[in-house]
Amino acid sequence: MDCIGQLILTEQTCNDSIAWARDILPMTIDGTVLIARNLTQARGRQGRRWILAQGQITHTVILKPFDDCRSKTFETQLKAAPQGERGLSKTEVEQIKELPISAHPEEDQRSVSKDMSGFSCTEQSLAALNMAFTLGLWSLLHKHGATIKWPNDLYLNNKKLGGMLFENLWHGDALTSIVVAYSLNINNNCIGHEILEPIATSLADATGKQFDLGLMQTELFASLSQFYASWKRGEYLEIFRLWRSAQGYLGKSIKVHNKDGSLLEGIAQDVLPNGDLVLAVATSDRTVVVTFSQVEEVSI
Repeated sequence: MDCIGQLILTEQTCNDSIAWARDILPMTIDGTVLIARNLTQARGRQGRRWILAQGQITHTVILKPFDDCRSKTFETQLKAAPQGERGLSKTEVEQIKELPISAHPEEDQRSVSKDMSGFSCTEQSLAALNMAFTLGLWSLLHKHGATIKWPNDLYLNNKKLGGMLFENLWHGDALTSIVVAYSLNINNNCIGHEILEPIATSLADATGKQFDLGLMQTELFASLSQFYASWKRGEYLEIFRLWRSAQGYLGKSIKVHNKDGSLLEGIAQDVLPNGDLVLAVATSDRTVVVTFSQVEEVSI
């Protein structure tokens, strides 16, 4: 049975869907989807405004994969946990150590203290969850040529097709749930829009066709449920390998705009199992590792 979308709650108008998720959290179950017909304060990364239009698929998903909340620190838990506790080999455990979470680095410094289905839910598993949900969106769109723009945007013809935002909800030092908000440009028109046309596209713009949004929503929930189940089974390396193969910028010249105002230009050589980007700097022989939490924007 699909977990994502087994409960769907709707509102006609909502200011902020993540705030809505916080308000109704006790009444929801794992995989609850929130749908607002009108979002007045939709936002993306770095608090940027997200422009909404009819014809998009815009959802907020509440994830509750934890059975209880214990206040053990991540460090204590990691020391106590045996190698391979998620069914991974020792080599595989080494490969997925210290995966970063890209959405809220200031919150990611807190400990995550949950056990679920026999494995420790630490920073590394939350990073794999980010990859898994990105793949859930991508798998719906890749047959139309969509790729992943590092780390979790969807791009088509070098324009943005969709985006995703993660929010970790805490009670003290314990992570209680994760809220994932995403929006996909399907039947809306970016062509002719003063702000969107240079930077964004939709499936309708790219193909000249209109799509059945109800059918696409059903397929999307099934895709997200599949990758969420894979994450729950601890299949982090499988998730990473597919996420890596779907990256659209690898081998291309890119610009990395950092939050401190600095700019790096070079070739996107690779992505690592910890979610970082390997960049060959254009002005020297240096190769640097870029963590998404330090990045403002990535462009061609």
